[in-house]
Amino acid sequence: MEKSLETVPGLDLSGEDIEMYYQYVRFVDRFLRFNRNYQIEYFKLSYPGDGSSEREVDLLKRWIDTVIQLKVKDLDFFDYSWEWGFDNFQLPSTIYICESLVSLKLSTVTLPSVKSVSLPFLRVLKLGAVKFADHLDLETLISGCTALETLAIRFFDRVQVLQVSSQSLLSFTHVAPKLVFTHAVRKPLAEKDLSIVIDAPRLEYLKLSDHQTASFIIKNPGSLVAVDIDINLSSGFDSRNMIRDFLVGISSVKNRTISSITLKKSTEELGIKESSMFSGPQDFLPSLEYVEMKMPLKKGLLLEIRMLVGYFLEKATILKKLTLCLDDYRKRKESLIPRILAIPRISTSCEVVVL
Repeated sequence: MEKSLETVPGLDLSGEDIEMYYQYVRFVDRFLRFNRNYQIEYFKLSYPGDGSSEREVDLLKRWIDTVIQLKVKDLDFFDYSWEWGFDNFQLPSTIYICESLVSLKLSTVTLPSVKSVSLPFLRVLKLGAVKFADHLDLETLISGCTALETLAIRFFDRVQVLQVSSQSLLSFTHVAPKLVFTHAVRKPLAEKDLSIVIDAPRLEYLKLSDHQTASFIIKNPGSLVAVDIDINLSSGFDSRNMIRDFLVGISSVKNRTISSITLKKSTEELGIKESSMFSGPQDFLPSLEYVEMKMPLKKGLLLEIRMLVGYFLEKATILKKLTLCLDDYRKRKESLIPRILAIPRISTSCEVVVL
């Protein structure tokens, strides 16, 4: 057993892998001791303790500091303390100066105040339910990762302004769950609106899922290839201008996914019908090749579904495939499908699929 610990490139250990806590701690300690003279490729840990004692806190800090000294490339850490109602474990500040890191994934932990950031090779940063000492620390962390390509953020602890500024970023995902889970109890998120500002000139993929978004601004959207938007925007004149600017900004994106809530809110604010949301010159959809629509089969929406499908089929000149996902309401679906398939298509190669 001891010999095998010297030959593995890293550690991937969950609390479910070793049931007894003391055996879990002993195993991690032995792994780090046997590999103290080697570089660790990856260190993925789901810590099963509750983090309630100073001894546990010191233990976790020692583990993190050790793998940083061993020049770990892939660090993935999940802390279960929040499930027991205890405060999240605070990582040591050395996490900001691990120059060997290529991928950093953190869940349900607290990050200390940022004094300096030196993560020159970090390409992937994924944060789930991470708390920050200061609301500007996240912005400082992102801007300090000069090679960052993928950023994913899932918040429980909200900040008022999410500023993403990166010259290297290719993919950005922000998901805010509607409920948080604390000690097996579901609680609604606090009523705090979030303002999102993205300045990433190389960004290709963007996903936003947050129903408490007050404002959303994306600068330099010209490089986007795919967007997936599910946000419930605030009302008002500024909101109308913001929505209009956003729709214009993504008009040339080939792959666009917009939720029904975002679609409804946008059309209400702009004072247009959903079926004509993208109305305008025919060259507004010059690059659209694939469309997937998910809609409920409510009786009052059948005509609206036909109009919306018809718009894309009649306007998207190079459309290759339109997929319509409907509720499992057999009678209404059987009535609607022939009418959908009978709609004329400007693109002769377009395939229509109804699920």
